[in-house]
Amino acid sequence: MNDFKFNENLYKAVDFITKEKFEKVILPQEFPKKGLGENTLKIMASKVLGEATYLDSPLVFAHMDPPTPWIAWAMALWNARLNQNLLHKELSPFATQAEESVIDWIKGFFGMDGGHMCSGSSIANLTALWVARDTKNIDTIVASESSHISIDKAAKILNMKLIKVPINNDGSIDKKSVPNLKNACLVLNAGTTCSGAIDDFSLIGQAKWTHIDAAYAGALKFTSEYSNILNGIEKADSISLSAHKWLYQPKDSAIVLFKDNKKAKEVMSFGSDYLSSANIGIQGSKGANGVVLLATLLYFGKEGIDRLIAYSLKNALLFYDKLKEIEQIEVFNKPICGITLFRPKNMAVNEFLSKLPKGMFSKCKIKDKEFVRSVALNPMADIDEIVKFVNNVLK
Repeated sequence: MNDFKFNENLYKAVDFITKEKFEKVILPQEFPKKGLGENTLKIMASKVLGEATYLDSPLVFAHMDPPTPWIAWAMALWNARLNQNLLHKELSPFATQAEESVIDWIKGFFGMDGGHMCSGSSIANLTALWVARDTKNIDTIVASESSHISIDKAAKILNMKLIKVPINNDGSIDKKSVPNLKNACLVLNAGTTCSGAIDDFSLIGQAKWTHIDAAYAGALKFTSEYSNILNGIEKADSISLSAHKWLYQPKDSAIVLFKDNKKAKEVMSFGSDYLSSANIGIQGSKGANGVVLLATLLYFGKEGIDRLIAYSLKNALLFYDKLKEIEQIEVFNKPICGITLFRPKNMAVNEFLSKLPKGMFSKCKIKDKEFVRSVALNPMADIDEIVKFVNNVLK
């Protein structure tokens, strides 16, 4: 398990960013009459950096939020300095090219024709369902009970009926319970939020439109060892992918891809007298997230991204194996894509979590049962130390 580990400098290239090095200060209770000038940095460093949860901590194993490597946050800083807006290409000549390059590099892994970046997978899902409704005259969305909350939001915004399908014991959609899909868009999960379950892709093609919410597990397609888990995803009509998960981007960074991008653009394109070219998608003004993602992909290359994801997935399997050895623990699942659910046999989940460091784990419900949830997006996680904490709480 220790044959490969990324250098910590990927995450701590600037040594002063550790919460222990900031003295506590009191935030002004009212809007200051006079500006605080450079003293603002001292206040904000104490608050933003000194009171943060550090996602690269060896004890953080809780959420779908990875630590960002220095190349990503350095590019994000450049973006903030330039404040480019992809709504106007003359304001973002290279930033526009960067996003186009990223989409061109990525789309082939999923068998898609094209797409664009957007701020988060909630917007990506909404965009895909909007195109599905308008290109196929669809009035119904069918999704599993484990589908992301963004699907509920999209149905409400788009004024579409939403049918929820029961799930299997592992959290995946119950294929036998899927209703008639004649006039529906079927949404399938590639990595559910709770358990990381992958829905049955043999259902693709049975509806007028099939959208794959691959926000979490979609990046497995960039790996050599795990890409087969998503075999069949290329048959979908649209796919959403969250870059601020397995691609280690700062919030908010996501991609929506389409099998027929030309038809999708016909739905999504809007012009105006103040625009030099059509605005495509839900967002108007849009930041240069493609620059950050491009830099990250250049820095690591496909092999680096592959190794980084594979290392984290193996960490999840190591954690699972160690949990299975603890008699007082009930393990829900063997992790398919880095999410492990478990719970203590003789202690409530909330009580168990209260005795552990914040950020070590989160919690979720599957069929009304509470579980402790671990997500292996932090490659700096120290599995031995985490297991040691678990054992100490159970003593």
